[in-house]
Amino acid sequence: MDAQMNVELIAVEAIQPNPHNSRLHSAGQIADIVKSIKEFGWTMPLLIDEAGVLLAGHGRLMAAKKAGVTEVPCVRKVGLTPAQKRAYVIADNQLGQGSTWDEKILKMELQELMSMDFDVGLLGFDGEELNDLLAATFDDEDVGASAGWTEEDDVKPAPAVPVTRRGDVWVMGKHRLMCGDSTSAQDMAILAAGLVDLWLTDPPYNVAYEGGTKDKLKIQNDDMSDGEFRKFLASAYAAADSVMRPGAAFYIWHADSEGFNFRAAAKDVGWPIRQCLIWRKNSMVLGRQDYQWQHEPCLYGWKLGAGHTWHGGRKQTTVRDLPEYGVPLLQLPDGRWQLSAGGRVYVIGADAAVEEVTPSVINEAKPKTNDSHPTMKPVALFERQLLNSSGPGQVVLDSFGGSGTTLICCEKHHRQARLMELDEKYCDVIVNRWQEFSGSVAVLEATGATFEDTRDARLVSEVA
Repeated sequence: MDAQMNVELIAVEAIQPNPHNSRLHSAGQIADIVKSIKEFGWTMPLLIDEAGVLLAGHGRLMAAKKAGVTEVPCVRKVGLTPAQKRAYVIADNQLGQGSTWDEKILKMELQELMSMDFDVGLLGFDGEELNDLLAATFDDEDVGASAGWTEEDDVKPAPAVPVTRRGDVWVMGKHRLMCGDSTSAQDMAILAAGLVDLWLTDPPYNVAYEGGTKDKLKIQNDDMSDGEFRKFLASAYAAADSVMRPGAAFYIWHADSEGFNFRAAAKDVGWPIRQCLIWRKNSMVLGRQDYQWQHEPCLYGWKLGAGHTWHGGRKQTTVRDLPEYGVPLLQLPDGRWQLSAGGRVYVIGADAAVEEVTPSVINEAKPKTNDSHPTMKPVALFERQLLNSSGPGQVVLDSFGGSGTTLICCEKHHRQARLMELDEKYCDVIVNRWQEFSGSVAVLEATGATFEDTRDARLVSEVA
């Protein structure tokens, strides 16, 4: 063992990459190391030989050059034979490969870091890995608690007299809800309090829809002329764009009958539409059309200026069929697969590669009840987009909060929600839904008072 190791500060250009290094580093990994250097500083010296040839730390050297670092700390190892040097270049990369994570402790550490507002995206895991780690459950965990105190699609009816007033901002843990104008860049800046990483929203459909709510609730801005509606949408898109980081994805749910205006408004603000996803509902919406509606489309794309986030792999296609939609697939005890389709049963050999892929057609059941909002979406519907296009700790904007589905998705999956909602009574619906689901308390940003205390104080002032 060396009695002493001296750390030298050496110019980056004086360090020679080792020609025998067989370890490859992707551009994405180098970018991650650059972020780590900027966050933590230089924490581990490079290892070089007598001639300044690198023995360990090739990725860090590449990141240092990319980050514009001119000098790096190094330890000079002398006395190794040529064979030892070549062997150590391999051993340094390989010896750490045998270790594994204690995933329970790792999950707890990730959750603690997120509670401290630390960006866990700096740790080197990709978004899909983080999602899996945070979703993992263990035998001694209370699995039910992670799902919330109530069912995720449970929503209380809208109140007759709302607590919320125009301009209010409710702070709900790491989430924010503003009762304001989704077409106002000023309101959007107040709500977002920074840049957002994803826009996931369900605007009014401009079909004067009341829905099957108990009180025939209507949606504001849902009955305009054709030109007015396109202008309204373009203004809402532009306001969202003003707080979206470059590369942020967008998902815009809409009615097929208004598809032209939704697409044209995106073109108006310079957003290219990449794909259109389809929600195939488990029941139709009975109306007077020749073909009864049983789907809703969703426009997908991202803001230009940077690469977009995608954690969904490359196996997702345009069609998705699940067993409950008439294509039962199960594995037999002998390893073969049984497929039932078109009134026939097929048996597929055990050697066949059977994989589930996620298409642009999304099969989800409609909420059992929608007493609180006429176009309420199930949480499971939004989860697919949320997990594909954002990472834990990132900020998700919904300009049309509605019943708060995006908020519950973010609460479940460790994202930070930013919801705008024009209608005061729907703001109350959202706050109540989050409080019951999370078991936590919302506070009014302007006063620090809780939702319940604000309700009592405003009721007294109105009576007086």
